[in-house]
Amino acid sequence: MGARLEYVLQPVAFGFGTAIAAMVGTNWGGRQYRRARKIVWTGATTIAALCGTIGLIVAFHPGLWMGLFSDDPDVTRLGALYLRIVGPAYLCFGLGLGLFFVTQGVGRAVAAMNANAVRMLVSAAGGLVAIYWFDLGVAGFFTAVAAGFCLYAAMLVYAVSAVKTPNPALATTS
Repeated sequence: MGARLEYVLQPVAFGFGTAIAAMVGTNWGGRQYRRARKIVWTGATTIAALCGTIGLIVAFHPGLWMGLFSDDPDVTRLGALYLRIVGPAYLCFGLGLGLFFVTQGVGRAVAAMNANAVRMLVSAAGGLVAIYWFDLGVAGFFTAVAAGFCLYAAMLVYAVSAVKTPNPALATTS
């Protein structure tokens, strides 16, 4: 139940993200690179702040979310543990989601796809290592999920930061 919150955060990020992709793409294509970069970081940090705030709220008060789904003490306990560990990483999840839309605006969507694939691999593999090699149990698995979100954001920050401003002298005119 704790992970279901991520499914609620995605459409919220999508609402902002589609506007970000359009504004960044329009400004980038119009050679307004400085404005495009300002939109990139303003939009992505807005989504990160929104998702991070929600994550912190449920990390400190997991019953607000878990109480919507179950009264079972085991479900509530595990969901609360998930939200306490992963909730703060929703800031990174939001940043990654925001930058996912930016990559579409600058024509680098493959970088976002690769970052998401690495996130899932790190979360799954890290979870298995945490459980079976280090005997950290479900808390170790949840920590791997949080680490996956952080890596996802870091990879997308790098991918977006690495986009070079085209040199106008090299641009061809048709």
